[in-house]
Amino acid sequence: MNQPVEQQRWPKLEVSRKEAKKKTRAIKIFIYYFGAKEKESADALASVRDRLFQRFANWAIRLNISPKHVTLLSFLIQLILFPLFFAFESYNYAFLVLLVHILLDSFDGPVARIRKVESNSGALADILNDTTGLVIVGLSMIFFGDISYTGWVAAYLVLHLYHTAFSIVLNFYQHPFAYVFPTKFLFFILVLFKYLLNFDILPIFFMVSITYMAISCIFGMLRIFDALDTSDALIKTSISDEEDA
Repeated sequence: MNQPVEQQRWPKLEVSRKEAKKKTRAIKIFIYYFGAKEKESADALASVRDRLFQRFANWAIRLNISPKHVTLLSFLIQLILFPLFFAFESYNYAFLVLLVHILLDSFDGPVARIRKVESNSGALADILNDTTGLVIVGLSMIFFGDISYTGWVAAYLVLHLYHTAFSIVLNFYQHPFAYVFPTKFLFFILVLFKYLLNFDILPIFFMVSITYMAISCIFGMLRIFDALDTSDALIKTSISDEEDA
């Protein structure tokens, strides 16, 4: 008796559990936005954070707190409380919220590594949390900060989003930026100086950062086009080889 046509055309492929586990272990986490020269130092810093937060991470694990719970808490704290305190000019409390957000953001990685549940979804959630923190502070300045350079803040936020996205894509295609200058924490420090110490050099920071990121984004876009063209060429070559075979 003949088999159905669909069964003949699409034979069932069976993979053993052992082989599936090997393939799963071989998957590498590639979502990050560091430059090539930063990756080693970032990994070294991560191992230091793991040692510092190990006791707290073990405590979180015993309470069945996952890394994504920590990220979500960090996200909600900054999203709700920072603009609220900032709008009422309670700058001390606003920056205390920002400090808690940064600490929680540093804490989710050690929990993930100790629990051995690192994943691309977790890495992406961490990046979105980082970026949201920057956007929340910038938008709070625009709407409640009583400043004359809102355009500079908006341009900085937009370019930072582009630059982060380009870094992630280039790392994915293994064409990373040689170095990515991290402006986020310097931005936080200078905002703190302005609203707590009445010392404002943010316009200079924005001019330098915007120029750097604009130039970097132009070259990043060209590198992405080159990576995509290379990927398309490899796919065409692979298809052609299969057809010849």
